[in-house]
Amino acid sequence: MKRRPWIRLIIGVLFFALTARAVQKHLESRRDWAASTAASVRQAVSVTHPQPAAETGDLVLPANVQAFLETSIYARTNGYIKRWLTGMGTAVKSGQLLAEIDTPEVDQELLQAQAAEAQAVANRDLAQKTDDRWQALLKTHAVSRQEADQYAAQLRAREADVRAAKANVQRLRWLQAFKEVRAPFDGIVTVRNIDVGMLIASGNAQPLFRVAQAHTLRVYVQVPQSASPWVRAGLDASLEIPEFPGRKFPGKVTSTAGAIDPTTRTLNTEVQ
Repeated sequence: MKRRPWIRLIIGVLFFALTARAVQKHLESRRDWAASTAASVRQAVSVTHPQPAAETGDLVLPANVQAFLETSIYARTNGYIKRWLTGMGTAVKSGQLLAEIDTPEVDQELLQAQAAEAQAVANRDLAQKTDDRWQALLKTHAVSRQEADQYAAQLRAREADVRAAKANVQRLRWLQAFKEVRAPFDGIVTVRNIDVGMLIASGNAQPLFRVAQAHTLRVYVQVPQSASPWVRAGLDASLEIPEFPGRKFPGKVTSTAGAIDPTTRTLNTEVQ
């Protein structure tokens, strides 16, 4: 049985429409793939043109702060702490008595040295009289010059003994004077390591006190090499401390090391 021509026409039209639709979808998918590929290849960036930085004149750096003067006070003589008059946190003046040391051994050594000095003076006086007599006898040729020179040499030796004895007495007097521990400058006692009856030995084994003068502070700053040419004495500076928020303490550059540290490549600078 033969198909009708119009049925074949409808089938052909449907086949053409389906084919066209498939081709259209293929082309659309290719366009979408190309667009997504181009978008993934291209990345959006922001462009900034370099410009010179504004000159503010401020250089902010970390620093180390310490007292203007600070020293440890050690004993210069041996003995026991007799009393102390200033404790931690006490304000003191230069030369003020901080403590007293009882020095019985030094006192006895001084008495012995004074006795040795008196003995040396007596021997010197006797040698002087003997030399005077022999020099008088020498003028009358009653004795030989060799004997007279011998007694003159003895006189010079006794005079040397007197000078040595006097020097020893003076040394012990100085040591005895160190029984009074005094402040070297105006400041505040920050450390006291002694108590009554403590045995004290001369030397720097343990400090008796530590005194600091903090009315002015020394601030040490490590300035980078790039900024070192502009740092000089007299330059204004200010100190900011976290414990005092919002406050600035004025100061000035007083000195610099004058050379760049080869390790840190910085210039050590002092601000007061």
